[in-house]
Amino acid sequence: MATIRLVRLLALAAAGGLAVVAPGALLAVLAAVAGLALAFVGLREIFGLVLLAAPAGARLGRALAASGEGWAVGAVLVVVLAVTFAGTIAVANRARAARAAPTTIDACNGAAALCDRRLDEVTLAGTHNAMASADVPGWMFAQQERGIAAQLDDGVRALLVDVHYGVPVRGTAVGDRVRTVLGPGATDVAAARVLGPEGNAAAMRIRDRLVGGAEGARGLYLCHGFCELGAVALDAALAELRGFLERRPNEVVLLVVEDYVAPADLARAVEAAGLARLVYRGAPGAPWPTLRELIARDERLVVLIESGRAGVPWLLPAFGVMQETPYAFAAAGDTLSCAPNRGGSAGALLQVNHWITTAPAPLPSNAATVNALDALLERARRCERARGRRANVLAVDFYRTGELLRATRVLNGLERAPDR
Repeated sequence: MATIRLVRLLALAAAGGLAVVAPGALLAVLAAVAGLALAFVGLREIFGLVLLAAPAGARLGRALAASGEGWAVGAVLVVVLAVTFAGTIAVANRARAARAAPTTIDACNGAAALCDRRLDEVTLAGTHNAMASADVPGWMFAQQERGIAAQLDDGVRALLVDVHYGVPVRGTAVGDRVRTVLGPGATDVAAARVLGPEGNAAAMRIRDRLVGGAEGARGLYLCHGFCELGAVALDAALAELRGFLERRPNEVVLLVVEDYVAPADLARAVEAAGLARLVYRGAPGAPWPTLRELIARDERLVVLIESGRAGVPWLLPAFGVMQETPYAFAAAGDTLSCAPNRGGSAGALLQVNHWITTAPAPLPSNAATVNALDALLERARRCERARGRRANVLAVDFYRTGELLRATRVLNGLERAPDR
């Protein structure tokens, strides 16, 4: 009895732990156990009926039970049942996978003409600091009009985000906020570079007032420099991304992460969100697969990390496979350079950074100028000529201001440019 009790307690402890870290997996296990129990009861009743109908068999059954060999028969039945059940699950999983993968790939990223082009032969609409959206409550210095879910629905296919460690703090003088976990030479330096003195001062004022509130556990957040100025839980954003990819099985998305966290922690977040099965696991760099190949393999999320740190093979080194343009331009009237920046000139992918930097807050009025169709097409084509390759990511601030999505259609040859 002590052994049975110990097994029962261990099972309860395991179930509790599973409920905390993977509630979906616990439900699946409970459903499997319930199905196994029902199948066992059914088979036991069937065998009982058969033995009652056959007198010799019934006597054999009583004899086995009396001699203690009934346990052996029961064990055999359990093994047979387990094998049958496992086979059923395998068949069901194959059927589910077949249903999930598109049987006919007649359009890729919204167009049949893109299907047989390699990833480095298409242009993707991109959002700079995609998480910094005006519709996120409490976000200061927004850089996009709408959040990640809406961006994807609107046609954005390249998301540029920053990931930091943060601690949620609730019930303070400035309301619920996330306090950045500062690391030596990491987040604080990045903030000073991109937010300027005014942004840094605002973040420090908020940080000083985050006292007396209830603190949560450290987690991963999408923030720009300081999470005090605005934060989106990474798991929530990844859940939105997963939902989009599940609803739209013929879409390929590029995720470019400015990462201030350990690669293993970022990978765990992607896995917990159910996205690991959708990430591209091929060799980084050229030759890239076609969109059709990525969709057929259901590897429709290509993840690049700017740090390039090793440890997780499918977190590809951004500036080992991609090159970019400069990204610090002070005025809309400036000629936006196409000179090599991070990544040099070797990567097969080209990211064109197309926004005006005004610290601490970007200005929609600048976006209205630089995101105009003519301005976007002129810059992209000029950079393509200068760099000798297609502009694969055309990244902007305020993506709904101007004509980013139309520009990418023109660059992909899906729409003619207007005559001027």
